[in-house]
Amino acid sequence: MMLNFPLYKNDGRASVPLNGLQKEAIKVFMSKIESGVYRLEENPCLCVWSGGHTLDITITEKDRYGIPCRYVLCTHCGLVRQEKRLDDVSTAAFYRDDDRNIYVGQELASGNFFNG
Repeated sequence: MMLNFPLYKNDGRASVPLNGLQKEAIKVFMSKIESGVYRLEENPCLCVWSGGHTLDITITEKDRYGIPCRYVLCTHCGLVRQEKRLDDVSTAAFYRDDDRNIYVGQELASGNFFNG
């Protein structure tokens, strides 16, 4: 079986069901990127850092929540990575302020979160 890449185009649609809180949280997150509150940086392959040159194959252009992010496969070493990532300051802020509403879809953790 031959796969055609990218597997998922950036169409802005989630591939998992989202509740209202998640949809709003994604809008807030995207506005932080667009306004420059959160900054993206290049995420080169590790084999490039060691002096090699690589060509990437785009695997997908979005995540399962419909958030635009390009995942690529290095044709030199086989590493799969996000092409651009949040810088360190933005990553810390994202996990402090945004991830629970997007990924869990609840402002507070439920009993199942702790018992699961």
